[in-house]
Amino acid sequence: MIEPVDSQELNRLLAEGDVRLRRSIEALKNSPRRPKDWEEITPAQLKSAIQHLRDEFKSQEWQITMRTECGCYLALHPELATQPTFKGGFTNLIPVERRAAWQQFYRRTFEPAIFKFWCDQLSENLVDSIIKTFDRILKIALTQQATLPLAPVEWTTMLAHGLLYSLERTLPSKIKAMCDEQKNRSDFAKDYFFAYCAWVYWRAPRFVHMKPSGNTSYDPNTAWEREDEDKTERLLHGLTERILDPARFKLKDLAGEAYVALASTAPERAPTENPPSHAQPTAHGTGETGFPNIDLRRSRSCLGKKGTCPIFLIRHSSQIAKENALRYALNMN
Repeated sequence: MIEPVDSQELNRLLAEGDVRLRRSIEALKNSPRRPKDWEEITPAQLKSAIQHLRDEFKSQEWQITMRTECGCYLALHPELATQPTFKGGFTNLIPVERRAAWQQFYRRTFEPAIFKFWCDQLSENLVDSIIKTFDRILKIALTQQATLPLAPVEWTTMLAHGLLYSLERTLPSKIKAMCDEQKNRSDFAKDYFFAYCAWVYWRAPRFVHMKPSGNTSYDPNTAWEREDEDKTERLLHGLTERILDPARFKLKDLAGEAYVALASTAPERAPTENPPSHAQPTAHGTGETGFPNIDLRRSRSCLGKKGTCPIFLIRHSSQIAKENALRYALNMN
């Protein structure tokens, strides 16, 4: 079941789902894993810059999830792939000249393989976004470290982690949209508007836990049958974790590499009365936090010529191939 038959059944499901939804939101708010609020740990003079980077990340995340929704939904429903729009008005991102080939290809592809592919695309694109965001925040942190309440790398990591943590609340809705279309309805109590927008009455199709997306053996006859509310909630949680884990692991790696880069920076030498004529001005000092001051214009130990940190731009070995496949499908060159 995707849509309740009548308004009475809809309101019953919304009432039950509303309780679960509010409970999950409270759990996220009170979780010991929740990072400190970014405004709480960001000096006033840096808030505008950090707000800009946060908005930029959210914009990238929206574009990524929209492309993923289009690709996955039209792959799971290839009969709709030749239409100019989908879901009542969203632009079909598949180039017109490729829609027929898309339709033929995905008609021969199993649902679990389709779903896993697009989940992986979403996950890997979020990795790319968090790399770029971490790099830009770290540059601010190294420049403004004397004003920060935390060490630069710790502060940067906490801000980036906060962005990923916020996705734990929004990704379940994106996963639902990758599979199905929510029909517009107005026959429900206004008290349940939030629950309606969160599509709490959606139930997961079984293919999301069939191989290769999950561990259950693939059965084409039951792939589109729906799970119950409890199992749907567990599946959404597990899928959300699986999508976010690579970005979390990458964030941990980025922090480690940043610590190593800073630790490898030569400390400032004591000045001499008659320095050699060939001596170069030092680019490093020690800030109040105990971390070296890095001149972003001259330092080569961490930053490149244009201020881009190479250690923060390492890509997964499979990323280029998958990105090419995605760009070919949606013409994103």
